[in-house]
Amino acid sequence: MPPGEPTTTVERPAAPRTRVADGSRMVRLLLDRAVLERVREGRLRDVGWPRGLDAVVAVGGGLIGIACLLALGSHWLRGAAELDVPAATGSSIPQPLVGLLLVLLAVTLALGQHAGLHGPWWLLLLTTTVCALVMGTFGLHTALAAGPIVPIAVAVLIAGLVVFSVVRHRRRFAWWEFPVLVASIGFAIALGTGDFAFRGRQVGANIVPDLAAITVSSLMQLSLPAAVAAGTAVAELTVGLTVTAAAQADRRRTGPAARGARGAYAVLAGLVTVRAVEVGWRLTHLDPVRQGWLAVLPGLAVVVALAAVSAVLLRLARSGPPIAVSTLPDELGRVALPLGAAIVGLTVPILVAATAYTVVVFLAPTAAAGRGSLDGVIALSELTDVIRIGLAVVLVALGVRLARRGRAARAVLFGCIAVTLTATAMRSLTGQRWAIWFDPDTVNLLASVGVLGLLGTYAVRRRLTPGRAVAGSALLVLMLLFSLRRYLGDPVGEIVGYSGLGLAVFGLLWDLLTGAGWGNGDSRRFPRPTRVLLVLTNTAMLAVVVAYAALIRDAGRFSVDAFVELGDLVLGVGLVAAAFAVIVQAFVRDRPLD
Repeated sequence: MPPGEPTTTVERPAAPRTRVADGSRMVRLLLDRAVLERVREGRLRDVGWPRGLDAVVAVGGGLIGIACLLALGSHWLRGAAELDVPAATGSSIPQPLVGLLLVLLAVTLALGQHAGLHGPWWLLLLTTTVCALVMGTFGLHTALAAGPIVPIAVAVLIAGLVVFSVVRHRRRFAWWEFPVLVASIGFAIALGTGDFAFRGRQVGANIVPDLAAITVSSLMQLSLPAAVAAGTAVAELTVGLTVTAAAQADRRRTGPAARGARGAYAVLAGLVTVRAVEVGWRLTHLDPVRQGWLAVLPGLAVVVALAAVSAVLLRLARSGPPIAVSTLPDELGRVALPLGAAIVGLTVPILVAATAYTVVVFLAPTAAAGRGSLDGVIALSELTDVIRIGLAVVLVALGVRLARRGRAARAVLFGCIAVTLTATAMRSLTGQRWAIWFDPDTVNLLASVGVLGLLGTYAVRRRLTPGRAVAGSALLVLMLLFSLRRYLGDPVGEIVGYSGLGLAVFGLLWDLLTGAGWGNGDSRRFPRPTRVLLVLTNTAMLAVVVAYAALIRDAGRFSVDAFVELGDLVLGVGLVAAAFAVIVQAFVRDRPLD
Protein backbone atom coordinates (compact mmCIF):
# COMPACT_ATOMS: atom_id res chain seq x y z
CA MET A 1 0.00 0.00 0.00
CA PRO A 2 1.56 3.41 -0.94
CA PRO A 3 2.52 5.61 2.00
CA GLY A 4 0.10 8.28 3.02
CA GLU A 5 -3.01 6.39 2.01
CA PRO A 6 -5.48 5.63 4.81
CA THR A 7 -5.58 2.10 6.04
CA THR A 8 -8.84 0.25 5.92
CA THR A 9 -9.92 -2.65 8.08
CA VAL A 10 -11.84 -5.40 6.43
CA GLU A 11 -14.29 -7.07 8.83
CA ARG A 12 -14.77 -10.73 8.23
CA PRO A 13 -18.31 -11.99 8.43
CA ALA A 14 -19.12 -13.99 11.53
CA ALA A 15 -18.92 -17.70 11.02
CA PRO A 16 -22.37 -19.21 10.78
CA ARG A 17 -23.47 -21.18 13.78
CA THR A 18 -23.29 -24.86 13.03
CA ARG A 19 -25.88 -27.41 14.01
CA VAL A 20 -23.30 -29.08 16.23
CA ALA A 21 -22.82 -25.82 18.14
CA ASP A 22 -26.59 -25.37 18.41
CA GLY A 23 -26.97 -28.91 19.72
CA SER A 24 -24.16 -28.45 22.24
CA ARG A 25 -25.69 -25.20 23.45
CA MET A 26 -29.08 -26.86 23.76
CA VAL A 27 -27.63 -29.70 25.85
CA ARG A 28 -25.85 -27.25 28.15
CA LEU A 29 -29.04 -25.25 28.53
CA LEU A 30 -31.05 -28.37 29.37
CA LEU A 31 -28.54 -29.43 32.00
CA ASP A 32 -28.39 -25.95 33.49
CA ARG A 33 -32.16 -25.37 33.66
CA ALA A 34 -33.32 -28.90 34.50
CA VAL A 35 -30.47 -29.99 36.80
CA LEU A 36 -28.04 -27.30 37.91
CA GLU A 37 -30.68 -24.67 38.56
CA ARG A 38 -32.63 -27.08 40.73
CA VAL A 39 -29.44 -27.92 42.61
CA ARG A 40 -28.70 -24.23 43.19
CA GLU A 41 -32.19 -23.66 44.54
CA GLY A 42 -32.71 -26.92 46.43
CA ARG A 43 -29.37 -27.64 48.12
CA LEU A 44 -28.33 -26.76 51.64
CA ARG A 45 -26.45 -23.46 51.72
CA ASP A 46 -25.05 -21.17 54.37
CA VAL A 47 -27.74 -18.54 54.85
CA GLY A 48 -26.61 -17.48 58.30
CA TRP A 49 -25.43 -20.68 59.96
CA PRO A 50 -24.16 -20.48 63.54
CA ARG A 51 -20.50 -21.09 64.20
CA GLY A 52 -19.51 -24.73 63.74
CA LEU A 53 -22.56 -25.87 61.79
CA ASP A 54 -20.56 -25.95 58.56
CA ALA A 55 -18.18 -28.49 60.12
CA VAL A 56 -21.09 -30.70 61.19
CA VAL A 57 -22.54 -30.45 57.67
CA ALA A 58 -19.16 -31.48 56.24
CA VAL A 59 -19.11 -34.54 58.50
CA GLY A 60 -22.66 -35.47 57.52
CA GLY A 61 -21.91 -34.99 53.83
CA GLY A 62 -18.80 -37.13 54.14
CA LEU A 63 -20.82 -39.85 55.85
CA ILE A 64 -23.37 -39.86 53.03
CA GLY A 65 -20.59 -39.97 50.45
CA ILE A 66 -18.86 -42.92 52.14
CA ALA A 67 -22.15 -44.83 52.40
CA CYS A 68 -22.92 -44.27 48.72
CA LEU A 69 -19.41 -45.38 47.75
CA LEU A 70 -19.87 -48.54 49.81
CA ALA A 71 -23.13 -49.24 47.98
CA LEU A 72 -21.63 -48.54 44.55
CA GLY A 73 -18.56 -50.64 45.29
CA SER A 74 -20.37 -53.44 47.10
CA HIS A 75 -19.87 -55.92 44.27
CA TRP A 76 -16.10 -55.42 44.27
CA LEU A 77 -15.89 -55.28 48.08
CA ARG A 78 -17.71 -58.58 48.48
CA GLY A 79 -15.33 -60.22 46.04
CA ALA A 80 -12.17 -58.74 47.55
CA ALA A 81 -12.81 -59.16 51.28
CA GLU A 82 -13.48 -62.17 53.49
CA LEU A 83 -17.21 -62.63 54.05
CA ASP A 84 -18.56 -62.95 57.56
CA VAL A 85 -21.69 -65.08 57.93
CA PRO A 86 -23.73 -64.11 61.02
CA ALA A 87 -24.77 -66.83 63.42
CA ALA A 88 -28.52 -66.30 63.12
CA THR A 89 -28.88 -65.40 59.43
CA GLY A 90 -27.87 -66.89 56.14
CA SER A 91 -26.66 -63.59 54.64
CA SER A 92 -23.03 -62.52 54.55
CA ILE A 93 -21.13 -59.25 54.81
CA PRO A 94 -17.48 -58.28 54.16
CA GLN A 95 -15.81 -58.69 57.54
CA PRO A 96 -13.61 -55.53 57.51
CA LEU A 97 -16.63 -53.28 56.85
CA VAL A 98 -18.71 -54.21 59.91
CA GLY A 99 -16.80 -51.74 62.08
CA LEU A 100 -17.05 -48.99 59.46
CA LEU A 101 -20.81 -49.45 59.21
CA LEU A 102 -21.12 -49.19 62.99
CA VAL A 103 -19.14 -45.93 62.91
CA LEU A 104 -21.44 -44.56 60.22
CA LEU A 105 -24.42 -45.67 62.29
CA ALA A 106 -23.11 -43.90 65.42
CA VAL A 107 -22.50 -40.65 63.53
CA THR A 108 -25.97 -40.81 61.97
CA LEU A 109 -27.59 -41.26 65.38
CA ALA A 110 -25.55 -38.33 66.71
CA LEU A 111 -26.81 -36.12 63.85
CA GLY A 112 -30.39 -37.00 64.71
CA GLN A 113 -29.85 -36.45 68.43
CA HIS A 114 -28.21 -33.09 67.73
CA ALA A 115 -31.29 -32.07 65.73
CA GLY A 116 -33.51 -33.16 68.61
CA LEU A 117 -31.59 -30.98 71.09
CA HIS A 118 -32.81 -27.82 69.38
CA GLY A 119 -36.21 -29.00 68.14
CA PRO A 120 -39.62 -29.53 69.77
CA TRP A 121 -39.97 -31.86 72.74
CA TRP A 122 -41.48 -34.74 70.76
CA LEU A 123 -38.52 -34.76 68.38
CA LEU A 124 -36.10 -34.92 71.32
CA LEU A 125 -38.13 -37.74 72.85
CA LEU A 126 -38.02 -39.70 69.59
CA THR A 127 -34.31 -39.26 68.94
CA THR A 128 -33.33 -39.96 72.56
CA THR A 129 -35.43 -43.12 72.62
CA VAL A 130 -33.88 -44.39 69.39
CA CYS A 131 -30.33 -43.64 70.56
CA ALA A 132 -30.91 -45.26 73.96
CA LEU A 133 -32.36 -48.39 72.36
CA VAL A 134 -29.41 -48.75 69.97
CA MET A 135 -26.89 -48.15 72.76
CA GLY A 136 -28.71 -50.69 74.94
CA THR A 137 -28.84 -53.24 72.13
CA PHE A 138 -25.07 -53.31 71.98
CA GLY A 139 -24.13 -52.58 75.58
CA LEU A 140 -26.80 -53.98 77.88
CA HIS A 141 -27.14 -57.44 76.32
CA THR A 142 -23.63 -58.55 77.14
CA ALA A 143 -22.97 -61.50 79.45
CA LEU A 144 -23.55 -60.32 83.02
CA ALA A 145 -22.05 -63.55 84.35
CA ALA A 146 -18.68 -62.52 82.92
CA GLY A 147 -18.81 -59.26 84.83
CA PRO A 148 -21.13 -56.23 84.98
CA ILE A 149 -18.51 -53.66 83.96
CA VAL A 150 -19.66 -53.15 80.36
CA PRO A 151 -23.42 -53.05 81.09
CA ILE A 152 -22.89 -50.61 83.95
CA ALA A 153 -20.67 -48.38 81.81
CA VAL A 154 -23.21 -48.36 78.98
CA ALA A 155 -26.06 -47.65 81.42
CA VAL A 156 -24.10 -44.67 82.71
CA LEU A 157 -23.57 -43.45 79.14
CA ILE A 158 -27.29 -43.75 78.40
CA ALA A 159 -28.16 -41.85 81.58
CA GLY A 160 -25.59 -39.21 80.71
CA LEU A 161 -27.06 -38.85 77.22
CA VAL A 162 -30.54 -38.36 78.67
CA VAL A 163 -29.36 -35.76 81.20
CA PHE A 164 -27.25 -33.94 78.63
CA SER A 165 -30.20 -33.82 76.20
CA VAL A 166 -32.59 -32.45 78.83
CA VAL A 167 -30.10 -29.79 79.96
CA ARG A 168 -29.24 -28.64 76.44
CA HIS A 169 -32.76 -28.79 75.04
CA ARG A 170 -33.84 -25.58 73.27
CA ARG A 171 -30.57 -23.85 74.09
CA ARG A 172 -28.52 -22.08 71.47
CA PHE A 173 -26.71 -24.32 68.99
CA ALA A 174 -23.12 -25.12 69.97
CA TRP A 175 -20.64 -26.99 67.77
CA TRP A 176 -19.15 -28.96 70.69
CA GLU A 177 -22.45 -30.75 71.30
CA PHE A 178 -21.91 -32.92 68.24
CA PRO A 179 -18.57 -34.49 69.28
CA VAL A 180 -20.00 -35.11 72.76
CA LEU A 181 -22.94 -37.00 71.24
CA VAL A 182 -20.72 -38.95 68.84
CA ALA A 183 -18.42 -39.94 71.70
CA SER A 184 -21.28 -41.05 73.98
CA ILE A 185 -23.12 -43.10 71.36
CA GLY A 186 -19.98 -44.44 69.71
CA PHE A 187 -18.33 -45.45 72.98
CA ALA A 188 -21.42 -47.39 74.07
CA ILE A 189 -21.54 -49.23 70.74
CA ALA A 190 -17.79 -49.87 70.86
CA LEU A 191 -17.95 -51.30 74.41
CA GLY A 192 -20.76 -53.68 73.50
CA THR A 193 -19.14 -54.65 70.21
CA GLY A 194 -15.80 -55.40 71.86
CA ASP A 195 -17.38 -57.47 74.60
CA PHE A 196 -19.50 -59.46 72.14
CA ALA A 197 -16.50 -60.04 69.88
CA PHE A 198 -14.42 -61.28 72.82
CA ARG A 199 -17.15 -63.63 74.09
CA GLY A 200 -17.88 -64.81 70.56
CA ARG A 201 -14.30 -65.89 69.97
CA GLN A 202 -14.45 -68.00 73.13
CA VAL A 203 -17.47 -69.97 71.87
CA GLY A 204 -16.58 -69.85 68.17
CA ALA A 205 -19.46 -67.62 67.08
CA ASN A 206 -19.55 -64.01 65.89
CA ILE A 207 -22.62 -62.18 67.15
CA VAL A 208 -21.64 -58.62 66.14
CA PRO A 209 -22.96 -58.91 62.54
CA ASP A 210 -26.27 -60.14 63.97
CA LEU A 211 -26.50 -57.07 66.20
CA ALA A 212 -25.68 -54.82 63.27
CA ALA A 213 -28.36 -56.52 61.16
CA ILE A 214 -30.98 -56.16 63.92
CA THR A 215 -30.11 -52.49 64.46
CA VAL A 216 -30.10 -51.52 60.79
CA SER A 217 -33.31 -53.48 60.21
CA SER A 218 -35.00 -51.54 63.01
CA LEU A 219 -33.72 -48.17 61.84
CA MET A 220 -34.81 -48.97 58.30
CA GLN A 221 -38.39 -48.32 59.39
CA LEU A 222 -37.44 -44.71 60.13
CA SER A 223 -35.82 -44.29 56.72
CA LEU A 224 -38.73 -45.64 54.67
CA PRO A 225 -40.49 -42.25 54.21
CA ALA A 226 -37.24 -40.87 52.80
CA ALA A 227 -36.99 -43.97 50.58
CA VAL A 228 -40.48 -43.32 49.18
CA ALA A 229 -39.56 -39.67 48.56
CA ALA A 230 -36.32 -40.73 46.85
CA GLY A 231 -38.35 -42.69 44.32
CA THR A 232 -39.56 -39.45 42.71
CA ALA A 233 -36.10 -38.49 41.41
CA VAL A 234 -36.44 -39.88 37.89
CA ALA A 235 -39.92 -38.41 37.45
CA GLU A 236 -38.76 -34.98 38.60
CA LEU A 237 -35.85 -35.10 36.17
CA THR A 238 -38.17 -36.25 33.37
CA VAL A 239 -40.61 -33.37 33.88
CA GLY A 240 -37.77 -30.87 34.29
CA LEU A 241 -36.09 -31.87 31.04
CA THR A 242 -39.42 -31.80 29.18
CA VAL A 243 -40.41 -28.33 30.40
CA THR A 244 -36.96 -26.88 29.71
CA ALA A 245 -36.88 -28.28 26.18
CA ALA A 246 -40.42 -27.04 25.46
CA ALA A 247 -39.72 -23.55 26.83
CA GLN A 248 -36.53 -23.29 24.78
CA ALA A 249 -38.35 -24.44 21.64
CA ASP A 250 -41.04 -21.83 22.23
CA ARG A 251 -38.41 -19.09 22.61
CA ARG A 252 -36.70 -20.16 19.40
CA ARG A 253 -40.07 -19.92 17.68
CA THR A 254 -41.10 -16.47 18.96
CA GLY A 255 -37.83 -14.81 20.04
CA PRO A 256 -35.73 -12.20 18.21
CA ALA A 257 -33.99 -14.93 16.22
CA ALA A 258 -37.20 -16.78 15.57
CA ARG A 259 -37.27 -19.39 12.87
CA GLY A 260 -41.04 -19.26 12.44
CA ALA A 261 -43.52 -22.09 12.63
CA ARG A 262 -41.60 -24.33 10.24
CA GLY A 263 -39.16 -25.44 12.94
CA ALA A 264 -41.94 -26.26 15.42
CA TYR A 265 -43.78 -28.35 12.82
CA ALA A 266 -40.57 -30.11 11.76
CA VAL A 267 -39.74 -31.07 15.37
CA LEU A 268 -43.29 -32.28 15.93
CA ALA A 269 -43.23 -34.36 12.74
CA GLY A 270 -39.98 -36.01 13.78
CA LEU A 271 -41.27 -36.80 17.29
CA VAL A 272 -44.56 -38.14 15.92
CA THR A 273 -42.63 -40.45 13.61
CA VAL A 274 -40.35 -41.70 16.38
CA ARG A 275 -43.18 -42.16 18.85
CA ALA A 276 -45.47 -43.85 16.31
CA VAL A 277 -42.74 -46.33 15.38
CA GLU A 278 -42.02 -47.03 19.05
CA VAL A 279 -45.71 -47.47 19.90
CA GLY A 280 -46.16 -49.80 16.97
CA TRP A 281 -43.15 -51.85 17.99
CA ARG A 282 -44.35 -52.11 21.59
CA LEU A 283 -47.85 -53.10 20.53
CA THR A 284 -46.47 -55.91 18.40
CA HIS A 285 -44.13 -57.11 21.17
CA LEU A 286 -46.51 -57.08 24.13
CA ASP A 287 -46.01 -59.87 26.63
CA PRO A 288 -49.25 -61.89 26.38
CA VAL A 289 -49.01 -62.81 30.07
CA ARG A 290 -48.05 -59.56 31.79
CA GLN A 291 -49.27 -57.11 29.14
CA GLY A 292 -52.38 -58.83 27.82
CA TRP A 293 -55.93 -57.69 28.41
CA LEU A 294 -55.47 -58.03 32.17
CA ALA A 295 -52.97 -55.16 31.90
CA VAL A 296 -54.59 -53.17 29.07
CA LEU A 297 -58.06 -52.91 30.61
CA PRO A 298 -56.83 -51.73 34.06
CA GLY A 299 -54.42 -49.38 32.28
CA LEU A 300 -57.30 -47.91 30.29
CA ALA A 301 -59.28 -47.47 33.52
CA VAL A 302 -56.32 -45.63 35.10
CA VAL A 303 -56.00 -43.34 32.07
CA VAL A 304 -59.70 -42.50 32.20
CA ALA A 305 -59.55 -41.88 35.97
CA LEU A 306 -56.50 -39.63 35.62
CA ALA A 307 -58.18 -37.65 32.83
CA ALA A 308 -61.44 -37.28 34.77
CA VAL A 309 -59.88 -36.25 38.08
CA SER A 310 -57.48 -33.80 36.40
CA ALA A 311 -60.25 -32.26 34.32
CA VAL A 312 -62.49 -31.73 37.35
CA LEU A 313 -59.72 -30.17 39.44
CA LEU A 314 -58.55 -27.93 36.59
CA ARG A 315 -62.13 -26.79 36.04
CA LEU A 316 -62.55 -25.98 39.72
CA ALA A 317 -59.37 -23.90 39.58
CA ARG A 318 -60.14 -22.17 36.28
CA SER A 319 -60.56 -18.78 37.98
CA GLY A 320 -56.96 -18.86 39.18
CA PRO A 321 -53.78 -18.20 37.19
CA PRO A 322 -52.59 -20.79 34.66
CA ILE A 323 -50.44 -23.59 36.05
CA ALA A 324 -46.75 -23.46 35.22
CA VAL A 325 -45.58 -27.01 34.54
CA SER A 326 -42.13 -26.09 35.89
CA THR A 327 -43.62 -25.64 39.38
CA LEU A 328 -44.91 -29.21 39.65
CA PRO A 329 -41.57 -30.86 40.60
CA ASP A 330 -41.07 -28.24 43.30
CA GLU A 331 -44.58 -28.86 44.61
CA LEU A 332 -43.89 -32.58 44.81
CA GLY A 333 -40.57 -31.92 46.54
CA ARG A 334 -42.39 -30.07 49.32
CA VAL A 335 -44.91 -32.85 49.98
CA ALA A 336 -42.99 -36.02 49.01
CA LEU A 337 -41.61 -36.71 52.49
CA PRO A 338 -44.96 -36.13 54.32
CA LEU A 339 -46.73 -38.29 51.75
CA GLY A 340 -44.09 -40.98 52.16
CA ALA A 341 -44.55 -40.83 55.92
CA ALA A 342 -48.32 -41.17 55.49
CA ILE A 343 -48.04 -44.11 53.08
CA VAL A 344 -45.62 -45.93 55.39
CA GLY A 345 -46.90 -44.75 58.77
CA LEU A 346 -50.53 -45.67 58.21
CA THR A 347 -49.54 -49.31 57.89
CA VAL A 348 -47.87 -49.37 61.32
CA PRO A 349 -51.13 -50.16 63.20
CA ILE A 350 -51.70 -53.04 60.77
CA LEU A 351 -48.24 -54.46 61.48
CA VAL A 352 -48.82 -54.11 65.22
CA ALA A 353 -52.16 -55.90 64.95
CA ALA A 354 -50.63 -58.67 62.82
CA THR A 355 -47.82 -59.12 65.35
CA ALA A 356 -50.29 -59.22 68.23
CA TYR A 357 -52.38 -61.83 66.40
CA THR A 358 -49.29 -63.97 65.82
CA VAL A 359 -48.39 -63.76 69.51
CA VAL A 360 -51.92 -64.72 70.57
CA VAL A 361 -51.95 -67.72 68.24
CA PHE A 362 -48.54 -68.81 69.51
CA LEU A 363 -49.51 -68.53 73.18
CA ALA A 364 -53.00 -70.04 72.80
CA PRO A 365 -53.21 -72.15 69.64
CA THR A 366 -56.42 -73.81 70.79
CA ALA A 367 -58.24 -70.54 71.43
CA ALA A 368 -60.74 -69.01 69.01
CA ALA A 369 -58.04 -66.94 67.27
CA GLY A 370 -55.82 -69.98 66.84
CA ARG A 371 -58.62 -72.08 65.36
CA GLY A 372 -59.42 -69.42 62.77
CA SER A 373 -58.35 -69.62 59.17
CA LEU A 374 -57.00 -66.08 58.91
CA ASP A 375 -54.03 -65.88 56.57
CA GLY A 376 -51.82 -63.15 57.97
CA VAL A 377 -50.16 -62.31 54.65
CA ILE A 378 -53.46 -61.94 52.76
CA ALA A 379 -55.05 -59.99 55.60
CA LEU A 380 -52.05 -57.65 55.79
CA SER A 381 -52.18 -57.05 52.04
CA GLU A 382 -55.93 -56.35 52.04
CA LEU A 383 -55.75 -54.00 55.02
CA THR A 384 -52.85 -52.15 53.42
CA ASP A 385 -54.90 -51.67 50.26
CA VAL A 386 -57.82 -50.37 52.32
CA ILE A 387 -55.50 -47.86 53.99
CA ARG A 388 -54.18 -46.70 50.61
CA ILE A 389 -57.68 -46.24 49.21
CA GLY A 390 -58.64 -44.24 52.29
CA LEU A 391 -55.56 -42.03 51.89
CA ALA A 392 -56.47 -41.54 48.22
CA VAL A 393 -59.93 -40.31 49.21
CA VAL A 394 -58.32 -37.81 51.60
CA LEU A 395 -55.99 -36.58 48.85
CA VAL A 396 -58.89 -36.04 46.46
CA ALA A 397 -60.74 -34.04 49.13
CA LEU A 398 -57.62 -31.96 49.73
CA GLY A 399 -57.24 -31.48 46.00
CA VAL A 400 -60.80 -30.14 45.67
CA ARG A 401 -60.21 -27.76 48.57
CA LEU A 402 -56.91 -26.51 47.14
CA ALA A 403 -58.42 -26.07 43.66
CA ARG A 404 -61.20 -23.88 45.03
CA ARG A 405 -58.58 -21.77 46.81
CA GLY A 406 -56.62 -21.25 43.60
CA ARG A 407 -53.71 -23.60 44.35
CA ALA A 408 -54.25 -25.56 41.17
CA ALA A 409 -50.75 -27.07 40.84
CA ARG A 410 -50.83 -28.90 44.14
CA ALA A 411 -54.50 -29.78 43.65
CA VAL A 412 -53.87 -31.56 40.35
CA LEU A 413 -50.78 -33.23 41.83
CA PHE A 414 -52.79 -34.57 44.77
CA GLY A 415 -55.55 -35.78 42.46
CA CYS A 416 -53.17 -37.71 40.20
CA ILE A 417 -51.33 -39.23 43.16
CA ALA A 418 -54.69 -40.32 44.57
CA VAL A 419 -55.44 -42.17 41.32
CA THR A 420 -52.05 -43.90 41.20
CA LEU A 421 -52.34 -44.82 44.89
CA THR A 422 -55.75 -46.36 44.25
CA ALA A 423 -54.38 -48.16 41.20
CA THR A 424 -51.90 -50.04 43.40
CA ALA A 425 -54.90 -51.49 45.25
CA MET A 426 -57.00 -52.41 42.20
CA ARG A 427 -56.97 -56.09 43.01
CA SER A 428 -58.62 -55.45 46.37
CA LEU A 429 -61.34 -53.44 44.64
CA THR A 430 -62.38 -56.64 42.86
CA GLY A 431 -62.40 -58.65 46.10
CA GLN A 432 -59.20 -60.44 44.99
CA ARG A 433 -61.22 -62.06 42.17
CA TRP A 434 -59.22 -60.66 39.23
CA ALA A 435 -55.46 -60.95 38.93
CA ILE A 436 -55.00 -57.35 37.71
CA TRP A 437 -52.22 -54.93 38.47
CA PHE A 438 -51.06 -51.39 37.80
CA ASP A 439 -48.62 -51.32 34.87
CA PRO A 440 -47.37 -47.73 34.25
CA ASP A 441 -45.78 -48.72 30.93
CA THR A 442 -49.18 -49.83 29.63
CA VAL A 443 -50.70 -46.57 30.86
CA ASN A 444 -47.98 -44.64 29.04
CA LEU A 445 -48.59 -46.67 25.88
CA LEU A 446 -52.33 -45.98 25.93
CA ALA A 447 -51.74 -42.28 26.62
CA SER A 448 -49.35 -42.18 23.64
CA VAL A 449 -52.04 -43.59 21.36
CA GLY A 450 -54.42 -40.92 22.66
CA VAL A 451 -51.92 -38.09 22.05
CA LEU A 452 -51.21 -39.28 18.51
CA GLY A 453 -54.94 -39.36 17.86
CA LEU A 454 -55.36 -35.85 19.35
CA LEU A 455 -52.57 -34.46 17.17
CA GLY A 456 -54.03 -36.13 14.10
CA THR A 457 -57.49 -34.67 14.80
CA TYR A 458 -56.17 -31.12 15.17
CA ALA A 459 -54.01 -31.50 12.07
CA VAL A 460 -56.94 -32.71 9.93
CA ARG A 461 -59.11 -29.83 11.20
CA ARG A 462 -56.24 -27.39 10.49
CA ARG A 463 -56.16 -26.16 14.06
CA LEU A 464 -52.61 -27.29 14.77
CA THR A 465 -51.03 -23.89 15.43
CA PRO A 466 -47.28 -23.46 16.09
CA GLY A 467 -48.03 -23.10 19.79
CA ARG A 468 -49.97 -26.35 19.81
CA ALA A 469 -47.11 -27.96 17.88
CA VAL A 470 -44.72 -27.05 20.72
CA ALA A 471 -47.15 -28.37 23.37
CA GLY A 472 -47.69 -31.57 21.39
CA SER A 473 -43.93 -32.04 21.11
CA ALA A 474 -43.67 -31.60 24.88
CA LEU A 475 -46.25 -34.34 25.40
CA LEU A 476 -44.37 -36.72 23.13
CA VAL A 477 -41.02 -35.94 24.80
CA LEU A 478 -42.56 -36.45 28.24
CA MET A 479 -43.91 -39.87 27.33
CA LEU A 480 -40.70 -40.86 25.56
CA LEU A 481 -38.56 -39.97 28.58
CA PHE A 482 -41.04 -41.74 30.86
CA SER A 483 -40.73 -44.93 28.83
CA LEU A 484 -36.93 -44.73 29.23
CA ARG A 485 -36.93 -43.99 32.96
CA ARG A 486 -35.84 -47.50 33.95
CA TYR A 487 -32.63 -47.20 31.98
CA LEU A 488 -31.42 -44.43 34.27
CA GLY A 489 -31.23 -46.73 37.27
CA ASP A 490 -29.97 -49.75 35.35
CA PRO A 491 -26.37 -48.50 34.84
CA VAL A 492 -26.08 -47.80 38.56
CA GLY A 493 -27.55 -51.20 39.31
CA GLU A 494 -24.94 -52.80 37.08
CA ILE A 495 -22.18 -51.01 39.00
CA VAL A 496 -23.68 -51.97 42.34
CA GLY A 497 -24.18 -55.56 41.20
CA TYR A 498 -27.59 -55.47 42.86
CA SER A 499 -30.16 -54.13 40.44
CA GLY A 500 -32.75 -53.02 42.98
CA LEU A 501 -30.56 -50.34 44.59
CA GLY A 502 -29.59 -48.28 41.53
CA LEU A 503 -32.69 -46.10 41.79
CA ALA A 504 -32.23 -45.78 45.57
CA VAL A 505 -28.67 -44.43 45.28
CA PHE A 506 -29.65 -41.99 42.55
CA GLY A 507 -32.80 -40.94 44.39
CA LEU A 508 -31.23 -40.18 47.76
CA LEU A 509 -28.47 -38.09 46.15
CA TRP A 510 -30.96 -36.23 43.96
CA ASP A 511 -33.20 -35.55 46.94
CA LEU A 512 -30.25 -34.23 48.98
CA LEU A 513 -29.11 -31.94 46.16
CA THR A 514 -32.50 -30.64 45.01
CA GLY A 515 -35.00 -31.27 47.80
CA ALA A 516 -33.18 -29.88 50.85
CA GLY A 517 -34.37 -26.31 50.40
CA TRP A 518 -36.67 -26.56 53.42
CA GLY A 519 -33.53 -26.90 55.53
CA ASN A 520 -32.61 -23.30 54.68
CA GLY A 521 -35.70 -21.91 56.41
CA ASP A 522 -36.10 -20.83 60.00
CA SER A 523 -38.87 -20.77 62.62
CA ARG A 524 -39.28 -20.78 66.37
CA ARG A 525 -40.24 -24.45 66.64
CA PHE A 526 -37.78 -25.59 63.97
CA PRO A 527 -34.74 -23.29 63.94
CA ARG A 528 -32.35 -23.42 61.03
CA PRO A 529 -29.73 -25.73 62.71
CA THR A 530 -32.47 -28.28 63.47
CA ARG A 531 -33.68 -28.20 59.87
CA VAL A 532 -30.17 -28.64 58.47
CA LEU A 533 -29.44 -31.53 60.83
CA LEU A 534 -32.75 -33.23 60.02
CA VAL A 535 -31.97 -33.05 56.29
CA LEU A 536 -28.61 -34.70 56.92
CA THR A 537 -30.11 -37.30 59.28
CA ASN A 538 -32.84 -38.39 56.85
CA THR A 539 -30.40 -38.78 53.97
CA ALA A 540 -27.63 -40.35 56.07
CA MET A 541 -29.93 -42.95 57.61
CA LEU A 542 -31.25 -43.96 54.20
CA ALA A 543 -27.70 -44.04 52.80
CA VAL A 544 -26.50 -46.34 55.60
CA VAL A 545 -29.45 -48.69 55.07
CA VAL A 546 -28.85 -48.75 51.30
CA ALA A 547 -25.13 -49.43 51.81
CA TYR A 548 -25.85 -52.24 54.26
CA ALA A 549 -28.46 -53.78 51.95
CA ALA A 550 -26.00 -53.67 49.05
CA LEU A 551 -23.23 -55.26 51.12
CA ILE A 552 -25.29 -58.00 52.77
CA ARG A 553 -27.38 -58.99 49.71
CA ASP A 554 -30.49 -59.83 51.73
CA ALA A 555 -33.47 -58.38 49.87
CA GLY A 556 -35.92 -60.15 52.17
CA ARG A 557 -34.95 -58.31 55.35
CA PHE A 558 -33.74 -55.06 53.74
CA SER A 559 -36.28 -54.34 51.02
CA VAL A 560 -35.65 -50.59 50.98
CA ASP A 561 -35.59 -50.72 47.17
CA ALA A 562 -39.22 -51.86 47.20
CA PHE A 563 -40.25 -48.61 48.91
CA VAL A 564 -38.16 -46.56 46.48
CA GLU A 565 -39.99 -48.28 43.63
CA LEU A 566 -43.30 -47.61 45.43
CA GLY A 567 -42.42 -43.91 45.50
CA ASP A 568 -41.64 -44.03 41.79
CA LEU A 569 -44.89 -45.89 41.06
CA VAL A 570 -47.19 -43.69 43.15
CA LEU A 571 -45.60 -40.25 43.51
CA GLY A 572 -43.43 -40.31 40.38
CA VAL A 573 -46.16 -41.49 38.03
CA GLY A 574 -48.55 -39.04 39.71
CA LEU A 575 -46.15 -36.17 38.95
CA VAL A 576 -45.80 -37.19 35.29
CA ALA A 577 -49.58 -37.55 34.99
CA ALA A 578 -50.11 -34.07 36.50
CA ALA A 579 -47.59 -32.56 34.08
CA PHE A 580 -49.30 -34.40 31.23
CA ALA A 581 -52.71 -32.96 32.22
CA VAL A 582 -51.38 -29.40 32.46
CA ILE A 583 -49.64 -29.65 29.07
CA VAL A 584 -52.84 -31.02 27.49
CA GLN A 585 -54.72 -28.02 28.91
CA ALA A 586 -52.11 -25.67 27.39
CA PHE A 587 -52.44 -27.54 24.08
CA VAL A 588 -56.22 -27.17 23.98
CA ARG A 589 -56.13 -23.50 25.00
CA ASP A 590 -53.20 -22.80 22.67
CA ARG A 591 -51.13 -20.99 25.28
CA PRO A 592 -47.37 -21.19 25.80
CA LEU A 593 -45.81 -23.50 28.36
CA ASP A 594 -43.95 -22.02 31.30
